[in-house]
Amino acid sequence: MTTKTNSIDVIIPTYNCEQYILQACKSAANQIYKPQSIIVVDDGSTDQTETIIKNYSKYSKIAIKYYHKNNGGPNSARNLGIAKSNAEYLAFLDADDIWHHTKLAEQIKIFDNPKFPNLGVVYCAYDIIDASGNKSNAFPIVNLDIS
Repeated sequence: MTTKTNSIDVIIPTYNCEQYILQACKSAANQIYKPQSIIVVDDGSTDQTETIIKNYSKYSKIAIKYYHKNNGGPNSARNLGIAKSNAEYLAFLDADDIWHHTKLAEQIKIFDNPKFPNLGVVYCAYDIIDASGNKSNAFPIVNLDIS
């Protein structure tokens, strides 16, 4: 019998996202339900993404694993991240996105709920923001009664 550990690896595929990657990593690291590690897969960037990640990993309290590969698109980068993970759960975060600090905690609550014994995927609502940080289109979060 396998014991659940609820370990989570966050997989971030990136390509030339130096202006966003640090915010994405920090939003994953600042979750109230801490991920086991953040796996950044650089899909052949030509900007300063690698330097930014390696500098951040020096002081992050969450393990940051950085992998560089030839450009093959975001799905090939995600697949490499999956292959490098050993966590029970995977959470995918795009390099130009950020998470609310309770995202992983709320999703783990749903995975742990006995009402959903065969649950395989949990997703959530999101806000779209522009380059200035203004919401350009908001989608309300619907709270499920999981009690």
